[in-house]
Amino acid sequence: MNVRRIEAADAERLREVRLAALADAPDSFWQTLAGERARPFADWQARAARNATGDAHATFLLERAPGLPERAPGLPERAPGLPERAPGLPERAPGLPERAPGLPERAPGRPEGAPGPLVGMVDVHRPSHAPEFRELAAMWVAPAVRGTEAADLLLGAALGWVREVGAVGVRLWVVPTNPAAVGVYLRHGFRPVGTVEEAVPDEAGKVYLPMLLALDDAAAAEPTFLERAQAPWTDESG
Repeated sequence: MNVRRIEAADAERLREVRLAALADAPDSFWQTLAGERARPFADWQARAARNATGDAHATFLLERAPGLPERAPGLPERAPGLPERAPGLPERAPGLPERAPGLPERAPGRPEGAPGPLVGMVDVHRPSHAPEFRELAAMWVAPAVRGTEAADLLLGAALGWVREVGAVGVRLWVVPTNPAAVGVYLRHGFRPVGTVEEAVPDEAGKVYLPMLLALDDAAAAEPTFLERAQAPWTDESG
C-alpha cells in the first residue's frame, strides 16, 4: 500500500473513494451519501486542486497495488533456498546505469506501475476558528484493508504534513461507538477532550467524541490552549 497527497487530477478518484466511505460507514460522518453524490463535479475538481498544494488543506489517499495481493497468505517471498537471481548473473548489464541521469524513479509519492484502487483517505484542514491547529476529517479505510497497517499509514502521513506546516496541535471528532477508530487515534497520541457532542447540523442526531493531539509543548502549556483547541466546529470540507 502507498499513501500520497492528492493531485489536482484526482477529482474523479476523490469522489469515488468519498462515496465509498459514506456507503460503507454512514454513521461515521455527518455528511450523507445522497448529499455528496449530488455535488457538482466542479466541486470535486476544486476540492482536489485546493487540497493538492499549500499549508491550509490537504487530502491523503491510500492506494493498494492493482490486481491480486502480492502473494497468497502464508506463502514466502520465494521458495526456500532459491537465490534472488541465478548465480553469476549481474543485476544489470555492465556499464548500464540504473536509469537515465537526472530521471527520478517515479513521480514523488507514486507507486511503480499503474495506480491501484483507492482503499482509504483522510482530509486535513486549517479550522477557521482555530487557525494555529489542523483538523482531521473524513478518515476512512476500506473493509478489505482493516486490521492491517492501512489506518496507521494514512494517519502517519497526515500527521507528518501537520508537523511540517508548524501546527501546534491536531483535533478531530470520532464516533465514540467505533472502538477501532478511537484505538488508532489513541495509539498516535490523541486524547479525548471535553464531552461527547451532538453533530450540528445533523438530522440523525449523531454524536462525536472530540480528541486532541498537542504538537508544541510551549503552546500546550498556555492556559488557553484547550479553549482554543475546542473552538466551534465548522464544515470546511469544501
